[in-house]
Amino acid sequence: MSQAIEPRRLKRVWMPIAIALLGAGSFTGLVVADALDPMTQAYLGMGLIAGTPLGLILWLMFLSGLGWAQRFMYLLSGLVATVAVIYGLSFVLKFEGSLGGSGIPRLRLRASRTPEASLAELQVEKSGEVRISPLKETDYPQFLGPQRDGAAHGVRLDRDWSARKPKELWRQPIGLGWSAFAVVGDYAFTQEQRENKELVVCYELKTGKVRWTHEHDVRWVDTQGGDGPRATPTVVEGRVYTVGGTGILDCIDAANGTNIWSVDTLAENELKNIIWGKSCSPLVFDDKVIVTGGREKKNSLLAYDRASGKRLWRVGEDDASYGSPALATLDGQQQILIVNAHSVTGHDPKDGKILWTFSWPGNMAKVSQPVPLPGDRVFLSAGYTVGSVLLQVKRGSDGQWSADPVWVARNKMSTQFSNVVIARNCAFGLDCRELACLDLETGERKWKGKTYNFGQILLVDDLIVVQAEDGFIALAEANPNEFKEVARLPALTSMTWNNPVLSGPYLLVRNDQEAICFEVPLAKDEKSGPRTEK
Repeated sequence: MSQAIEPRRLKRVWMPIAIALLGAGSFTGLVVADALDPMTQAYLGMGLIAGTPLGLILWLMFLSGLGWAQRFMYLLSGLVATVAVIYGLSFVLKFEGSLGGSGIPRLRLRASRTPEASLAELQVEKSGEVRISPLKETDYPQFLGPQRDGAAHGVRLDRDWSARKPKELWRQPIGLGWSAFAVVGDYAFTQEQRENKELVVCYELKTGKVRWTHEHDVRWVDTQGGDGPRATPTVVEGRVYTVGGTGILDCIDAANGTNIWSVDTLAENELKNIIWGKSCSPLVFDDKVIVTGGREKKNSLLAYDRASGKRLWRVGEDDASYGSPALATLDGQQQILIVNAHSVTGHDPKDGKILWTFSWPGNMAKVSQPVPLPGDRVFLSAGYTVGSVLLQVKRGSDGQWSADPVWVARNKMSTQFSNVVIARNCAFGLDCRELACLDLETGERKWKGKTYNFGQILLVDDLIVVQAEDGFIALAEANPNEFKEVARLPALTSMTWNNPVLSGPYLLVRNDQEAICFEVPLAKDEKSGPRTEK
């Protein structure tokens, strides 16, 4: 008579407990680690998510001491339970973008009401046409300011915000998107998404009232980076030029929001959109509007006629990236600079001809602007472990151009979503997560300060306004010798990737849910003018 085989007892029970605790502890430490580059953080996180269950399976199959029938039974039960849990959670939770620049997914209950769904319909103030005044020194008419250098001009800030607090003039919900404001006179222009309408909106600067809207029935959808437009309007001589998330280039009458001309730049040039959506803010000068292309390693730079929207030229041999065209004069030649997906190029504005190319490979998106510097130099920076480089651009006796590295600073000034500002022969920027200072002569880091995560910065004379990713605003010194934060202000309450804007005493901040206008105190000797050495 055969005897029933008794199930074997588990061996080495401490091993699965240790594997689970080690995996959970490592993942928690990874999430809160500020020192790691976000790409490294993401790869390690994926490794832990896959590695911990794999370790448990290896223990079960080879070290648990169970019979083979028991091992396969437990393995199958675990897999069925895992699939059931994931399937069940998919009915309760949904992905809605990421928690921050590290790319960790943000989960929301499916039954919960999103901020976008709670937006009231825009009420347009019926007060006649907007009167756009001639540009003043303190206006902020385009992405990164009047000179596209991330600096506000003609104003100095009081640094003691405890004695003289910024005054909140208005605060209100706003549509989705990562656009900043462009400010001319008494009006602020931005782009936002409300349901299936991509909007350009004109707000009264001091009241937040809506004066007009311009819309397209399109929506750029990005499950990781969030939906909506990414670029900032450019306001020139009574017209507003914008690029939407799907690549539509508009020229709009700033007086009333009516469309003057419109071009679908990607469709017209047979290009696919880049992965996280069109993000270039139009560069407008002379008779041209310059924007970037798409993903086909061709036509990475496009020029259109300001008056008619007719295409003037298209050039390029690389995929577009997420920066905006910049204008510079290098070795006596005016040229358009653009950071592409794998290169940086300088172009002749007349016909777009490539003057020089610097090969600059990288595995992830490049966002930061090229920064022209005295001495025919160009500073470049990027995130995801790329770091920064200083180029010397020159034209040889044979007329041929070259762009050669003066120095390369791997993993230094690794700007992911933000740009640097230049003061006192140093570059200041968010080096991954922390505000840092880099010596432009040597490429050496002079200091690293506090963590503001993946926010944005703005130079105002000898101070840096930091819009932290967490929503608060900080004021730090543009001091090459040491880091010093001099003020902090609670502001937005959710993830913020949008650039702050200062026009005179008016500080505008926004994210994909809310916008605020502060009147900030100016320095008592403000009339003496800016004194920052650049």
